[in-house]
Amino acid sequence: MVALCKECERNVDAEVVGRYGFHDASEGGPQRITLLCCSRCKHPILIREEEFWEDSWTKPETIYPCNDVAVNNKFPERLQSAVGEMHRCFKAKAFTATAIAGRRAIEILCADRGIKEKTLARSLAKMREQNIIDGSLFEWAEGLRLAGNRAAHDIDADISRQDARDVAEFTDALIEYVVVYRERFEQFKARQNPPKQSGK
Repeated sequence: MVALCKECERNVDAEVVGRYGFHDASEGGPQRITLLCCSRCKHPILIREEEFWEDSWTKPETIYPCNDVAVNNKFPERLQSAVGEMHRCFKAKAFTATAIAGRRAIEILCADRGIKEKTLARSLAKMREQNIIDGSLFEWAEGLRLAGNRAAHDIDADISRQDARDVAEFTDALIEYVVVYRERFEQFKARQNPPKQSGK
């Protein structure tokens, strides 16, 4: 069955692994869900079709994998905008721009934490000094900074799709940790060790 593999970014003759049909009148006509295996990269593809006439089906809609990435609405507005721009660059296959946008998002993250040194390298070092990021995350952030620098300043740099995707995913994870999970963990610790009531 011919289907679009989003991993290969092309139509492939995919192998049908399984099929499931169901009909919920509240959702429209009968539907069938088909699990495929890409003949090139072996990644799974899940498609949905709806019957609009007897044995006539709508154009297959790929429901997995889904390339649309929702930006965490817990990020500050300026960070949401920067991360959204990074993902739009990747979706448009602008891989050099993806790396630059990822670096910019990290710079905005530093500013959001009140750190505005003369260079991003110094800002990240300050983040580490203040224990906002630890050793491993500092290494991630440094890698993202260097990838962004290479994309912006090295005219011979070739930013591959894989590199751009890694930049986008690591940037997401780093910001998620600093903005969301770090604060949640502090709240978790506080719940485990509530302040003791002083005796009267």
